[in-house]
Amino acid sequence: MLGRNNNAIKALKKAVKSQPDDIEVFNLLGHLLYHSGRHEEVMDAFNRCLELNPDLVEAMRQMANLMMGSDQANALHLFKLAYALAPNHDGRLFDYAWAMKYSVGDTEMGTNLFRRWFDLGSGTADRGSIALQALNYASNQNSGTLARLHREWASRHTDPLGQTGGLS
Repeated sequence: MLGRNNNAIKALKKAVKSQPDDIEVFNLLGHLLYHSGRHEEVMDAFNRCLELNPDLVEAMRQMANLMMGSDQANALHLFKLAYALAPNHDGRLFDYAWAMKYSVGDTEMGTNLFRRWFDLGSGTADRGSIALQALNYASNQNSGTLARLHREWASRHTDPLGQTGGLS
């Protein structure tokens, strides 16, 4: 959190050696590596997470996001598995919707997943804006539904002065 990722990664790699069965150490390491752009190492950390807990949705999500460009079939398998295990995980659902709509080109499935994401009502303002834009382009989107979603989203993420919440 202090921007010293390399120091944190070194400390976590030491912890991995002394605690090879601690899923939280591997999970933290995987996230730090992911945000440091060290993607090959990320896969190792999250693979170890899944060895320790095959149902760890967050590890599936991160691996699926990394694999979309190189191994789409396995990435989609991980997204589907994670969705089955945790259908209300908003971050994973958003990523799955994005992958289906923009990487795979399945507009109907992507749109349905984005609608499901909206139904959860727990996403961030920036992701909501992206999802609304995705629904704007959906050929099967009802304009009344889209207008309602825009109004509802704006009412939840705008302060009384009319400024977008969370983007200060």
